[in-house]
Amino acid sequence: MNACKFVEDLLPLYEENLVQPETKEWIEQHLSSCTKCQKLTSNVMEALPQLTPPKKSATTMMQHVQLKLTIYQLLFVVLSFVFAMNTSLLNESFAFILSYFILGAITFYFYRQALLTLLLAFLPIFIWSIYATISSYGTYSKWYVEQITHYSSTLSLITSTVLGGILTAFIHTLFTLLGIIVVKLLIQAFKKEDAT
Repeated sequence: MNACKFVEDLLPLYEENLVQPETKEWIEQHLSSCTKCQKLTSNVMEALPQLTPPKKSATTMMQHVQLKLTIYQLLFVVLSFVFAMNTSLLNESFAFILSYFILGAITFYFYRQALLTLLLAFLPIFIWSIYATISSYGTYSKWYVEQITHYSSTLSLITSTVLGGILTAFIHTLFTLLGIIVVKLLIQAFKKEDAT
């Protein structure tokens, strides 16, 4: 009876021809004399039904999954920026501190690239800051006419507006940087904890 248990355990390896020659010979001797194991072998050796091949290859499916994940990440980042800009310093609200901190932390956690996270925080608020400054006058021409009187040239007016946008974006980006630092520290802490 013990021989039947051994054969039963070794049968899958025997079918795949993954046993040593001596073991194969022993299994065949046992199968020639044991009707129970012969029935088991005939049941196991029956052809399995053919599986239909998948319509897409594994590579194609992984690319599809990565594309979906990227779209979801970008959508999340865009929504975060809309929220962050609505709470920006330009709206005379200091809630931007928390929103840009969270934005930096989440964006860095998704992409794990500090420079990309800082650019994603800096550029939208920089552009929005310049747009908000000009649109507060109603039209570009009205802004230009009213502001040019305070500056010696068009270049100095544009430079001042751009520098104002850079300063506003820089202030917001500082809180994004704090979010990045917190996430980096948390990642390092969890790595140390996992290593111990």
